[in-house]
Amino acid sequence: MKKSEILKDLLNIPPEIWMVLAILAGIALIPIILKISTIIYIRANREKLRNSEKQKVASIENESDSLVNKYKKCLEVISDLELNQTIDCSSAVVANINRDPMSYLVKYSNVDYSHKSLDYMKGLLVFYNSYAEFYDKLQKLNIRLFNKIPVIFRPFIKLDKIEEVIYDFDDNLYEIDYPYLKFSYVSSAGRSKRNSEIELNEEQLEAIIENIKDRIGKEGHTKHQRSRMTKELREAIKKRDGYTCQICGNSIEEEPNLLLEVDHIVPVSKGGKTEPDNLQTLCWKCNREKGGK
Repeated sequence: MKKSEILKDLLNIPPEIWMVLAILAGIALIPIILKISTIIYIRANREKLRNSEKQKVASIENESDSLVNKYKKCLEVISDLELNQTIDCSSAVVANINRDPMSYLVKYSNVDYSHKSLDYMKGLLVFYNSYAEFYDKLQKLNIRLFNKIPVIFRPFIKLDKIEEVIYDFDDNLYEIDYPYLKFSYVSSAGRSKRNSEIELNEEQLEAIIENIKDRIGKEGHTKHQRSRMTKELREAIKKRDGYTCQICGNSIEEEPNLLLEVDHIVPVSKGGKTEPDNLQTLCWKCNREKGGK
């Protein structure tokens, strides 16, 4: 159809239909106009709205600046721990990530069972808890400011738009995110793809902290208990047991060259202590057999 024919057809449309179309177009434009009007109103009354909650606005802006600076330090920690990266791995690894996240963190990043990693994780947890508290306060303040906007404009404005217009926030505030370690599998032909991710949110950080503390506690316990096994204590236990193996009954009286050892009844690795009640005399053979079970 030629342009001239189209124009002719349009001119032949009855005025009543044009009027209906104009009304419908106007109705469709009303929400857009109101949204634009709402933004114009907020921008025009920005200082008035800020001053209505002057102390809270100043406080939230100062807190946001502090969080941005702290996040920069967190990024240094995240980099040192070799997080925020994607690991190419097998399909089996991707499938098992969520069963034991700590093992995969230790294997594929610089997170380990050291006091340094423990301090790093505690620092990250403190930061993200602070960020959650900040966001909660921000939302409450946004609602207070929202309620100061005329009722006619409220349906056409979202809280995040109030944030954008009212506050003087550093753009980096919106870049804050949880550390992560992603795992990606792609088959040799490229037809099969699988991904999984460990996100170090507050819950995951708390679990990691407890895991590290538990391991450090056990290692510290082992080291301490081993250090208590003195030469004098060994001799006292052997003398108490009559220089006799408490399993097979062999003794130095029957075998003068018998090698006797002092053994933890409940192993140190399982929480046993180096105390007389938890110690016994065993010959070297019985001790080896006990240790191999």
